[in-house]
Amino acid sequence: MKKYIAYVLLCDDGSLYKGHCSDIEERYKRHCAGYGAKHTREHKPIKIVLIEEFSTEQEAIDREKYLKSGSGRKWLKAKFANG
Repeated sequence: MKKYIAYVLLCDDGSLYKGHCSDIEERYKRHCAGYGAKHTREHKPIKIVLIEEFSTEQEAIDREKYLKSGSGRKWLKAKFANG
């Protein structure tokens, strides 16, 4: 069964990049090599800090949208403040 992933990367400037994909290893390699998003070309990824798996692509897209929202950013900040 194919899995879809919503993920968050910690970048070298302390920012968090949010995205979705179906192959996190390949996607992370692309970000690190400068073939990902504009943000990760300008602010190199340091590590993957969150991976959430879903059974449909739409669920992963919806989760990415949430993580990019004000509530999602607040949730991430609280999550990382508490380890």
